[in-house]
Amino acid sequence: MIELKISGVKYNGWKSATISRSLNCMTSSFDLTVSDRYIGTKRNIPLDEPCQILIDGNPVITGYLDRIAPRYNATSHEVTFSGRSKTCDLVDCSVIMGAGQILKGNPQDIIKKILQPFGIGLVFQSKETPKQIPDFQVQPGETAQSIIEKVCKRCGLTYTDDASGNLVVQSVGSGSSVATLIHRINNGTMNNILEGSVEYNSRDCFSQYYVKSQLVGTDELGAENITGIEGQSDDTDVTRYRPLVLTAESAMDAATAQTRATWEKSNRRAKSQKFEYTTDGWRTAGGQLWVPNSYINIDDEFARIRGKLIISAVKLNAGSSGTTATLQVSAPEAFIMSSAKQVIKTYQGWKELREGV
Repeated sequence: MIELKISGVKYNGWKSATISRSLNCMTSSFDLTVSDRYIGTKRNIPLDEPCQILIDGNPVITGYLDRIAPRYNATSHEVTFSGRSKTCDLVDCSVIMGAGQILKGNPQDIIKKILQPFGIGLVFQSKETPKQIPDFQVQPGETAQSIIEKVCKRCGLTYTDDASGNLVVQSVGSGSSVATLIHRINNGTMNNILEGSVEYNSRDCFSQYYVKSQLVGTDELGAENITGIEGQSDDTDVTRYRPLVLTAESAMDAATAQTRATWEKSNRRAKSQKFEYTTDGWRTAGGQLWVPNSYINIDDEFARIRGKLIISAVKLNAGSSGTTATLQVSAPEAFIMSSAKQVIKTYQGWKELREGV
């Protein structure tokens, strides 16, 4: 059962409900719709109030109700109540810093400093100790989300939120393997996928990736060492001539430029493969709610997918047909935000599809 809790009062009896969470999306969201039969009990729900969304009595979102939308026609009336987790203020609002607007320190300290005025907590879970950021510039008017995303890119981390409204910054694939989804054509006795859709899209993939950079000259580095720096990576799966030249975001040496080019190839290839599955109910076989950043095993005979992928987004749905979960599943490389944590391997379902559906 889904409930909306405001000022200690719980509201239920929704016609339909959707709860959404994603990786690299700073705020969870919810939409709750009530129809004629129950509207009277919810007429006094206030806009812009702190609230919680509960599933079976346990909080899954802590934030604010920031949208109320009544609508009607000749035969029915309904109201949709929508909101987002506390981290929505990081998405919407600018950061106000002192003179110079320059931060220095480790990534965790920088993010905490950004969060402090908003009263939002930080859960920081990195598999490795991130390097210090010696000099970090904040641009006037820049949003908190933009700044946090830059920090995450520099240390190869991803971000989301949790049930208490905290910002969660973590390594890609921090969760354990939670389930196996199966769809077999000839023998479907073990099938547990209600619906599936897959997209392989080569439009943003290229045959060669070039990353060009230039270092700042010093007494030790002459002009011959700081100009013409280039990294190159080839994607042999793209058989026609499709080169892409990129200018490095910051000064880098030849080895870093090469890593950046290789990351660009694997990141784009991973993003070109999108998988979405709908399952019965909101929970795994182990009784846990589906959450992003967990691994899942896919055995999909029709779409030719077999392997361990990562849950990138979760949408919990409730309506007249019961409860379902829609899972977006990706190769982990799609969510490695920078070449700071380069992973060369890319999920190989792409190659199988080249044989034809």
